[in-house]
Amino acid sequence: MSATPASNTTAASSSTSASGHPNKRQRLERSVGGGGGGGGSSWRGADIQPLRKYTPTPTSGTAPLHSSHDFGHADFYPAKAGQNESQLSERTIRYGYVDAPRVDYEHASSHDIVYERLQDARVFQELQAFAAGTAQRQWARGCIAANDLPRLPNRAVRSDERRDEWLRSLGNPRVPLSVLANSMPFGLRGERLLESLRAHCVPLQRALWAIRLTGVYEMFGMQTRAPDHASLKGLESQYTVQWSKQFTQYLEHTLDDAPTGATDT
Repeated sequence: MSATPASNTTAASSSTSASGHPNKRQRLERSVGGGGGGGGSSWRGADIQPLRKYTPTPTSGTAPLHSSHDFGHADFYPAKAGQNESQLSERTIRYGYVDAPRVDYEHASSHDIVYERLQDARVFQELQAFAAGTAQRQWARGCIAANDLPRLPNRAVRSDERRDEWLRSLGNPRVPLSVLANSMPFGLRGERLLESLRAHCVPLQRALWAIRLTGVYEMFGMQTRAPDHASLKGLESQYTVQWSKQFTQYLEHTLDDAPTGATDT
């Protein structure tokens, strides 16, 4: 005998709670893609990926601290078996683990010792020779490319009109110094440079820039005349003394020509 509508209603009410929500069995079947509507879900047991133990690894591309010894990587301290902090003792449990200093007087400073050594001119010259030798070896091995070396633009011989135009541009704060550095005229040095800067009312900071750039050109030219490092240092010292004398003489002439304000009687 076929079931009547009343019996169907009774069966449906038995599988559903009085509030209209599915019971526990229906929720479980739907969660695993079973019955309860036949639609199911996309979940399958085969889609579950096994959990993998997390292992800390250094950042990709980070080189180790040493090529043959296992010193690890910079700023990377993973937990390892047998570490001192893993050994629990009464003191560690009470106060926590404190790493022992690697060297004696870890917090002491050697600034005074190093500074005192640098006061010796011989030590300072040895450091300069060491840096110059390192650069020469890197140049020989091809570690330093030719375009990495600082190069100054060649100073062209210009007419008086072009030289005055360059000085007027130097006195204009709107003209970038990087543009003027590529077209500095040849022949501006010593008292002639100082007089030109004064005549064109060049601001102090831009005038100092021109003086320093002139000194760089002069020192770069000395490298072709110096056979070794010691000779180059001697030429640089000679130029410094010469420039100081020229600057002092220019100040003396300027002060002599300046009006004193007194009137002759």
